[in-house]
Amino acid sequence: MVFDLTDLKLFVAVCDAGSITQGAARVGLSLPSASVRIREMEAAAGVALFERRHRGVEVTLAGRTVMHHARLVGEQVRRLDRELADLRRGVGGHVRILSNTAALSEVMPRRIGAYLRDRPWVRIDFEERLSGEIVDDIRNARADIGIIAAGPDTSGLREIPFASDELVVVMPPDDPFVALPSVPFASLFERELIGLTGGTPLYGFLAAKAAASGGQLYYRLRLRGFGDICQVVAEGIGVSVVIRSAAERYAGDAPLTIRPLDADWAKRVLLMVVNPRIRSSPAAADFVDAMRQADPA
Repeated sequence: MVFDLTDLKLFVAVCDAGSITQGAARVGLSLPSASVRIREMEAAAGVALFERRHRGVEVTLAGRTVMHHARLVGEQVRRLDRELADLRRGVGGHVRILSNTAALSEVMPRRIGAYLRDRPWVRIDFEERLSGEIVDDIRNARADIGIIAAGPDTSGLREIPFASDELVVVMPPDDPFVALPSVPFASLFERELIGLTGGTPLYGFLAAKAAASGGQLYYRLRLRGFGDICQVVAEGIGVSVVIRSAAERYAGDAPLTIRPLDADWAKRVLLMVVNPRIRSSPAAADFVDAMRQADPA
């Protein structure tokens, strides 16, 4: 069977609108032309793709399959347009990466400078997300590469080891937690915390872990970066959960004590995930190879 790009664009528009008339209007086709295309798609598929209703159409199971692949093809075409536009501007490659907080704030700054210095033709866009959201977006081809903490179901995706991290508790030297070899996560439910702002993935990750344990975290202050958090904690305002590398870096400049977080999920493996069904652009494939060869610490 052969569907052209106009067929697929129309099909997605009809699915979204629930109407052939409205779908045709969205892609600039007349209703008769759109109806013929839909009938020819169904004939080529050998199965009904829509059920006709009194008020519009409803996608069949076969239609949902076509819709899924049509969206993937549409996204690939949009990526092609963007990469060609980059080439016209003299930019040789565009890589879109979704990352969790730990990788974006602690690992990537140590690696990305050398990578980009050797590749002046590459442009990279980072977006910070929760690991579970990243997996969904990579499955649906909304980005080239995801960097996640191991845990979410990544079936159907390729996993590449990237780095590791550990969540720890930072506190002022006179805090009661200092006497503990490690801090039980549940004990944080009774404390006023200093944390990252509500839109960050780490904030959402900790909130989800607290809810799963039947508790809730209470924040006295929320800030945008680990450096600001560690500075406020050192002044005795509260305690916080941060990435170990950040805690150790800022502990050299502020009176901070670091204790492990007593939770089986506190030590995490970071993975790059890609969708093997989508052929990576040369720039994205090069990024994955370069990160695999980088220091995994």
